[in-house]
Amino acid sequence: MPGFSPRVPVDVQLRRLIYENYNNTDAVFNNDDLFAMLQKGGDVDPEWTIDDLEPAINLLCSTGITRNIGQNFTTIWLKIFDPLRARPCGSCGNTAFVIPAETACPGCHADLS
Repeated sequence: MPGFSPRVPVDVQLRRLIYENYNNTDAVFNNDDLFAMLQKGGDVDPEWTIDDLEPAINLLCSTGITRNIGQNFTTIWLKIFDPLRARPCGSCGNTAFVIPAETACPGCHADLS
């Protein structure tokens, strides 16, 4: 579907999924699990493949939310560093799922302090 644009950025959707399903520093999960959940109830392009999720997974790793603990071809195994917290965002009105070090809403980038 050319020009598809999610209402909620995919990395923000992934934060919610991690919060709801894997919000434990001992939990191990992978991009295949997250992709299946996104396809089932998320706001993603129906033409996407697992490879299209990689930039969002890399963003979660680079921001310190998750860490890559292993990879096998297209499967990326992940763990979280710190449990995510649900914080209301007064600017966009959505719930922001953030780690303790984050002070901005990942959706609208407003200050959560």
